Amino acid sequence: MTNHEIWQAVLAEFELSISKANFTTWFKHTGISEYTEGNVIIIVPNTFTQSWLQKKYHSDVVKSLERVTSKPIKKVEYNVGNIKHVEEQEAVISAPIRATSAPTQPAAQQPQGYQYQRNPGNQRSTLSASQFGLNKKYTFATFIVGKQNELAHAAAKAVANRPGDAYNPLFIYGGVGLGKTHLLQAIADQMLTENPNTKILYVSSEKFTNEFVSSVKEGRAKEFKERYRNVDLLLIDDI
Repeated sequence: MTNHEIWQAVLAEFELSISKANFTTWFKHTGISEYTEGNVIIIVPNTFTQSWLQKKYHSDVVKSLERVTSKPIKKVEYNVGNIKHVEEQEAVISAPIRATSAPTQPAAQQPQGYQYQRNPGNQRSTLSASQFGLNKKYTFATFIVGKQNELAHAAAKAVANRPGDAYNPLFIYGGVGLGKTHLLQAIADQMLTENPNTKILYVSSEKFTNEFVSSVKEGRAKEFKERYRNVDLLLIDDI
């Protein structure tokens, strides 16, 4: 078997044993770049995937490789890079990221569309979180993490830890009351806690769309662009 055939067999096992969301997110654009005498090097698209596979799936990857090759696996490394045959893997790995079946979260207030700084400069007046829809109870500490939502939680934490780098942009999909708003606001809470001067804009998709349409009709496109680009974090809820 070629390296590509070995990895396709491994992917087939994982596709049957884990959720589509996890399969798509953690195994997309991965492949074996080297397999020599029980030593395997797997190429992954980024450092976040590298870390997650090492921590969450390493033992399962090793077992799957041993089943497929019928040989003992001595060592598996995960290196960041590009892998050949990505186009062929696309046919197998084609589902969108979803965050579903999470524990029910409290109903959220509708975002009003204001910029928020916990400790704003002189050019902005102080506003309480409730005045623009942020709920002080929506933090990572209060979010209930389960097997079905750990992916969304981990991605949101990555964004808060490395804003502008990890998952930019980040889309979280799920039904009503599953915690999407909680995670969005938890990102804002952590960033503001670490840097009170962080500029954050939290709006509903309806308000964002209405403002865009109005700016075009009234010739205020430049003002619209400046409003939404001059922030450190843009959160759009209820899409």
